[in-house]
Amino acid sequence: MRKIASIFLFIFLVSTASAYTLDRTLPTSVNPGEQFMVNYSMVDGSFVSWRDTITGGCSPSNVNEMMSSSIQTSKQMQFTAPSINGSCKFEGYYTFQDGITKNLPTINVSIGILSKSTAFCIQDAQLCPDGSYVGRNPNDNCNFYSCSNQTYIPVNQTSTTTTQPKSSFIEKFAFFHILKNDFLEGMISLIILAFFLFKVISLLK
Repeated sequence: MRKIASIFLFIFLVSTASAYTLDRTLPTSVNPGEQFMVNYSMVDGSFVSWRDTITGGCSPSNVNEMMSSSIQTSKQMQFTAPSINGSCKFEGYYTFQDGITKNLPTINVSIGILSKSTAFCIQDAQLCPDGSYVGRNPNDNCNFYSCSNQTYIPVNQTSTTTTQPKSSFIEKFAFFHILKNDFLEGMISLIILAFFLFKVISLLK
């Protein structure tokens, strides 16, 4: 009879102990250098202690905590991601008041590997030297896209113009019609000009 009672007591203790769990909730991806929260919540049980080991550069790298249901059933802790892309691994275990130890699920948090659907940037723009504008890149920690085809204009640069030599009155008169694509009238103008010069030379003699 005692053996049967012991068996039933053992089954009862095991069934109730298996109901004790510690849930850990954390984001799957964050930005480099970002601070993020991890929530530990106790399901059933009256007391739990846990240890988490974090590798990959996130800080703190070790967590040793305990929690009593008479005070609180959940606890939030703040972590800081490293300043470079990569991933942080969370792995640990927890122990309830009955002494049974269970492993926490191993979870990897991606650093700097955000999809376009999860990254939101401020909708502003940056003026490039060539007069164009660029927006922010959601896959580069919301930094501005690089300006392409940059054309820098020095401050001390001055514009230069080519001055054409001034033509004389005779040149303008003689070639005026030729430049206007009136060849016949241009030739007549040259003949009149030659006759005028001949008369002037004759008078001077």
